[in-house]
Amino acid sequence: MAMAIRWPTRITESVLLELSRMNAGTFELTSDGTILMSPPTGSAASLGESALHKQVCAWSATAAPDALVLPPTGGITLPDGSIWAPDTTWIKRATFDRMSREDRERAFWRLVPDAVFEVFSPSDDPESEAARYKLAAYRANEIPLIVLIDPRSGVTRYFRRGADAMEIRERAIDLGPEMPGFVLDVGAIVAGIG
Repeated sequence: MAMAIRWPTRITESVLLELSRMNAGTFELTSDGTILMSPPTGSAASLGESALHKQVCAWSATAAPDALVLPPTGGITLPDGSIWAPDTTWIKRATFDRMSREDRERAFWRLVPDAVFEVFSPSDDPESEAARYKLAAYRANEIPLIVLIDPRSGVTRYFRRGADAMEIRERAIDLGPEMPGFVLDVGAIVAGIG
């Protein structure tokens, strides 16, 4: 479960990188400078993340071969300055091409990705402070598609820019029009977690 740490001074990208190099787990940063530290993902949860990432990569290779798909270790910087590492991040080539040279040269590219996916591990609480911070940042920065998968409850919540959350218990979810033709197999992700 992620822990929120409020640092007395503003954390820079280089400090966040150094923390990540020196410690196991994931470090993310909110726009107000709060560090969110998560332990290494457990084995079962890693299988769920892997199943998710494989699906997005396989679909993208055919439907949008020039798009970029980042794994959980691929952090991004949102326009508000927060730094996050979604379980899978999908970036259209046009979105990448709009980035400035300076934004591309950052360790964590500064952009608004086209879709982000999160899979809650058995020890995660979807209502935790860390989860609320992350969702609020994703929505405030107007990411077009946000998908949150909670294997424990069997509920997948997804948000389309400018729309209310959708909560469903389906094992297959059509994620068009943002990802045309992509049907997310939630059943395969949940099966990976056990």
